[in-house]
Amino acid sequence: MLNSTPQQILIVDGQDKTIELFNEKKPSLTILKVDNVTKTPLQYAKFKIEKKTEVGATLIGEYVSDADGIVHLENITPGRYLITEIQAPDGYDIDNAAYEVTIEFGQAYTIEFTNTAKSPIYIQKVDDKGNPLMPSSLSMRM
Repeated sequence: MLNSTPQQILIVDGQDKTIELFNEKKPSLTILKVDNVTKTPLQYAKFKIEKKTEVGATLIGEYVSDADGIVHLENITPGRYLITEIQAPDGYDIDNAAYEVTIEFGQAYTIEFTNTAKSPIYIQKVDDKGNPLMPSSLSMRM
């Protein structure tokens, strides 16, 4: 972002003067989409991102998480944003549909959204003290 603050310098004949102007890096926003229990990245979650203003909200766009469960926006304008999950991946329910975040200059923001599997069965193998064991052959009878 350009520094738009006017700067003044007094130039005197025969003297060198230096003025330094600094720009600020635009922030970035990363949405991380994961399974609520396993923390496995989830692809195909759909999000709507809006920038909030004094009179409402302006749609920035709709985005879909990639194979790593990520939506990434570089060089966004600082301000207040509303991020809404509008569609969960197949087989999942939305846990928390919306987050609001205030984004400032030079910062990288990461927001994690989780989904819970519909009718999940999670099996975790533990020792007698409840500590997780390394995966091995596991048989299950129903």
